[in-house]
Amino acid sequence: MSEGRNEFFENMVLFFIVAGLVIAGLVYVLYWFWPYIVFYILPFIFGSLLIGGFFRIFAVTPGPQGTAHYFGLNVVYPILIFLVALIFFANPQHALIETRNGNVLGVVLDWPEVNEVYNKWRADTYENSPFKSLQRRAGQSVIYDRADIGWISLWCLFLGGPLFFWYLSRGDRESNAAAIKSKVEADTKYVRDRVQEREDKISAIIEKNVSDLKRKLTESEWIREKLEREMQVLKAKLEFSPDVPKPPEAQKSGGLLDKDIL
Repeated sequence: MSEGRNEFFENMVLFFIVAGLVIAGLVYVLYWFWPYIVFYILPFIFGSLLIGGFFRIFAVTPGPQGTAHYFGLNVVYPILIFLVALIFFANPQHALIETRNGNVLGVVLDWPEVNEVYNKWRADTYENSPFKSLQRRAGQSVIYDRADIGWISLWCLFLGGPLFFWYLSRGDRESNAAAIKSKVEADTKYVRDRVQEREDKISAIIEKNVSDLKRKLTESEWIREKLEREMQVLKAKLEFSPDVPKPPEAQKSGGLLDKDIL
């Protein structure tokens, strides 16, 4: 029983040691990477959102049919690339000034204020960390200058911005199809209405002609029946009239009007 308790206690101690090491490693990585998150990752995210939104608002212009056109990107994209190259990479000045013995006398920077802000943030983060290795790094200066921001801008321009722009534009195909369909229906509405009017007129004319034909057919049938009745009366009168001479053929048959002589 005691051996089981000792084994359970050893497992618990080992678990807490491993968990403590894992947590310490995560905290160390967080402290070590925090300046890069603030000065590299976050500017990349916000820059990508800004560029993607700029593409969506200013480069995608609705056409006359209400559809989205990307012709503006052909002009906006090269202009942005040129501006980034001109602002962040044209005539760089940052350099290290060394003596002949290899001692560094100073650093010439394009944007020294930005470098100062970055190094102060980095030093404060590492000094407040619970790790001595990071605290020793707090006194080391790192160059964060115009070119670094330029590289972040290029990553936003070539990766983050297009991805965000694609996310915003993913429904353009359906909206364009709906806009074109609506435009076609609006343009052909007059023609379709005229065609429908003609169909209605033709249908009315056909119905009227059919009605007239039915009426005429009814009248013809009534006239035919009337003529048949008059023929029957006339046959009877001719058959039994003494004033009408009867040929020999009529004397041998049942009646004069039963032959085809008429």
